[in-house]
Amino acid sequence: LGYFLGPVGAATLNFTVVSYLNVFYTDVLDLTNAFPWVAAFLTIFPIISKIIDAITNLLMGQIIERTHSRQGKARPWLLISAPLMTVAMILLFMIPKEHSIWQIVLVALTYNIFFSFAYTIYNMSHTLMVPLSTTNVKQRDGLSLFSNIGGNMLPGTVVALLFPAVIMPMLGADYDKWVLVMSILAVLALPFTL
Repeated sequence: LGYFLGPVGAATLNFTVVSYLNVFYTDVLDLTNAFPWVAAFLTIFPIISKIIDAITNLLMGQIIERTHSRQGKARPWLLISAPLMTVAMILLFMIPKEHSIWQIVLVALTYNIFFSFAYTIYNMSHTLMVPLSTTNVKQRDGLSLFSNIGGNMLPGTVVALLFPAVIMPMLGADYDKWVLVMSILAVLALPFTL
């Protein structure tokens, strides 16, 4: 049950951010009209962030490898990542509407806090849970199957079907509604990840 439901929360947050964060930046915050160079920034900056993410993935792998606790190597990091992802998700959508260079700095900072820090801690520790849980090949296959269904099918269906059909029309370009809905989503994902 944990391998099935655990990834639902984190994956829903990840799929939502990947699918709709640029919509928030362009349609709600209106960054592309405020700064002519922001379109290029929003294209190049995620690539640079992926480099940072690759480095933090390596570091997190080393940290998990050196972790020794009664709950194992990865589980403590899963428990730490859940509130971090909740806070990071809320921060992603709390960028103030006032157009200034600090708005762009906050975009870059919160994006990297979510992807290169909070989600990296979750993803690295979650990925290692199956191989660290058992040496039995059949049990690993079953755990991997449940983990993949919980991490891909359910969140993908919710984000791909529910968001464009129901939630996006309700949100429109209203900043307050975006912040509220994304904050609620982040809080709802917390118990799943825990």
